[in-house]
Parts: sequence; structure tokens; C-alpha cells
Amino acid sequence: MNGDMKYEPILLAGVRFAVYANSKKTAERLAEFRGDFGPNDAQAAITLTGKKVQRERELAENGGFYAEHTLELIVLHREVAELLPRFNALAAHASVIEMDGKGVIFLGESGAGKSTHSRLWRERFGERVSMINDDKPLLRLENGRFWVCGSPWKGKHGLGNSSIAPLCAAVFINKAKTDSVRAMSAYEYWRLMPAQVLIPNDAGRALNALSLLDKLKTTGVKVLSLNCTAEHSAAELACRAVFGELPKD
Repeated sequence: MNGDMKYEPILLAGVRFAVYANSKKTAERLAEFRGDFGPNDAQAAITLTGKKVQRERELAENGGFYAEHTLELIVLHREVAELLPRFNALAAHASVIEMDGKGVIFLGESGAGKSTHSRLWRERFGERVSMINDDKPLLRLENGRFWVCGSPWKGKHGLGNSSIAPLCAAVFINKAKTDSVRAMSAYEYWRLMPAQVLIPNDAGRALNALSLLDKLKTTGVKVLSLNCTAEHSAAELACRAVFGELPKD
């Protein structure tokens, strides 16, 4: 290990990571997720070497224009996602809100309107709704219950925090001219859900990830398919489907 690399005790989805980075800006981006533990108490260690950063630069589109700390964070996300299934956790590509202490995750293809739908909830329900993460949240199964967790990868608008909330519902977003919602079938779930999380390359951890996806359907989490407009009516409909009624103001 390069002696100049700085140790960062980072807590992600309840997992203690010992992260070693070169860039001070990387440490600044991770500061919100710092834990209070030493290297010997970490559950996993990740070293963001120059070789890994250079490899990421070569892989990235227009990689030569990325700052070192940006590439370090990309490498870190890739390696965190690879390791998380060892600890009953997953990295997702989604937008997650918290409302009245419960987490709702919005999933869908790129451009489906995940962030837009989160914004509609914030506009319609005000301070009762907060962003947990608007791009790359984490999921964890603990004591028979799934939790949604913030992460340092908050999307282009930097929306999110380090909070954790019990997962109430997973809502798949589809753009449409009218609003409608229904329970998602098992076939649809397995056709769409694996693409919404990062499945590790390691075979054993990949099986762990798929097992977690299977358990998500049986732990009381509602799995819904929402065809929606970009209007507040879509947020109201989804809210009724998630909570059973429209929460009182």
C-alpha cells in the first residue's frame, strides 16, 4: 500500500469499510459516512490504487476529463457493490425517498422518471418527504427486514444523506399519458429487478445477490408497477398504493 494513502473508516449499509484513498476530495465526499472504528475492526478493506484509477479512466467515456477524486469514487462504488452481498446488502440504481419514517424506492430504466417522481412527492407532501438518495442507494436485509440506506453517490444534483429507513415499497416507474398502478407479477419482477441492482462478478456473491432479491418479495415490501405522468396526481396515486390511503396533511 502507498504510504501516502489516507485511511477512511466508512460505514455503508451498516458495513464497516476500511477505505484507503489518495485524494483529499475523496475523503471530503465520504465524510458524512465516516464511522468510529479502526482498520482492524473493519469488515472489508478497499484500496483505491493509482492503477485502479487509471484503469477506470481508460474505461470511462471522456475519462481523461475526470478529476482523480471522481474516478476514485467510481472505483469505490464498483468495489463496494462487489462486496456488499457478503453482508446481506446490495447496491441499486434508483431514487429513494423517506416519508413518515418509511422508505420508498423508485426503480426503472434510465430516463423512466425516477428522480422526477421523487421530486413530485417532495412537492406534493412537503417536509414530510426527504431524499435518502437520488442515484445509487444501498439495500440491506437485517433481522428479516429490508432497509434502504443512503450512499455517497447521490447523482448529478447531489440529493441524499446518510440516513437509513425501513423499506416499505419498491415502485417501478413507466412513463405514460395517464396514471395507473398495480401489483407487479413475479414474472415482471424477475425480468426487471436484476437490472436495477449491481450483480457481482464473483459467482458466490452473485448467488447471494439473487437470493436477496428473492427474499425482498417475501418480507412485506410492496412491489408495484406505476404508469405515470409527471403530475402531482401520479404521486398521490402511488402514495395511496404504498400506504393504503393518502396521508393527512
